[in-house]
Amino acid sequence: MLFVLPFLIACGGGVSADAVTNSPTNSAGAKPPAAAPTPANSPEDIAKLAEGLKIADAADGAEDKVVHKCLGCALGMSGKAEHSLDVDGTTLHMCSVGCKTAVSKDVKARLIELAG
Repeated sequence: MLFVLPFLIACGGGVSADAVTNSPTNSAGAKPPAAAPTPANSPEDIAKLAEGLKIADAADGAEDKVVHKCLGCALGMSGKAEHSLDVDGTTLHMCSVGCKTAVSKDVKARLIELAG
């Protein structure tokens, strides 16, 4: 139980974006906003970014350029389309507005880290 509580708090605890902000969510078919740009400085970083996107994309069992697992939760929770970011042609779904905010600060570094 002690492990679950911090995990829920860190991921927004299932609170919807409307409950946190008054900004509208994406409607069906709307392109999600691009994540804050973070330069990949070297060819190695570019390769790791591509590998991180591939790992994240495969985490849900389908390689379709849509990541249905939350990157903010280390791909441990299901993401939602209304909390999505676009990175190099791949859509990343986050589980909450909190995770979307945290990940968007440096999404490329998180993907590079995921690639190891």
